[in-house]
Amino acid sequence: MDKETLIKCSTCKVNKKPEDFYLNSSPRHKKRLGRCYDCKECRKKDREKQETKELRKKSRERFRFINPEEALRQRRDANLRLNYGITNDDYDRILLSQGGGCAICGSKQPGGRHGQRFHVDHCHRTGKVRGLLCHKCNIGLGSFNDDYCIVYKAGEYIAMHLEDQEKEGDSTSS
Repeated sequence: MDKETLIKCSTCKVNKKPEDFYLNSSPRHKKRLGRCYDCKECRKKDREKQETKELRKKSRERFRFINPEEALRQRRDANLRLNYGITNDDYDRILLSQGGGCAICGSKQPGGRHGQRFHVDHCHRTGKVRGLLCHKCNIGLGSFNDDYCIVYKAGEYIAMHLEDQEKEGDSTSS
């Protein structure tokens, strides 16, 4: 067979006969004897892969519809594992060890947009989980960029002004 009549598949990189490729009348395929870039075999494998993906997607959607609580638990577990290296059970243990509330203020209400779960506080440098925080404490701590000196100064600032308010309260009551 003449070498000029072979076409190289862009996927498997094998030189094949023109009849191993689907016809394509697009002008950009003229150099390829009016044939597609991928051979029939590679196209078939790609189609099967796509069909498998679509079947998996439909199966996941069906599972979420039938078992919404379990699906949510699995998504949370995957998120905790991926982002923090902990499981739902680890999360529950941490929350229990904190008395069921925020590690800073002790609030039993997570707060925030959805208000269902406490935020996982972690060191951004090492990734180590430090505890679980309510929305307000998580925002506050994040605003201080994990700098304990700034947090300490903020505490002193608040304490100083509390003393001033107490003194003002004593002078108005006399």
